[in-house]
Amino acid sequence: MVFQQNSDGILKKCNVLITQGNTLINNTGRDGGAIKWTKDRPFIDLNTTKFVNNTATVYGNDIASFPKAV
Repeated sequence: MVFQQNSDGILKKCNVLITQGNTLINNTGRDGGAIKWTKDRPFIDLNTTKFVNNTATVYGNDIASFPKAV
């Protein structure tokens, strides 16, 4: 999933909520097979969200973000 808000060429903050029993199935990506964020972490209700058979070619089969520390 990719979410961004762009207005007149200016990238603006976008809040994302993933709640109420979503299932993310058979997604593939380089980083984060199902979800990747690069700035502000989305709210993901891990108690009701299911991840099934997602794959990433580098890291984070289900969820990935940018590195915060090494």
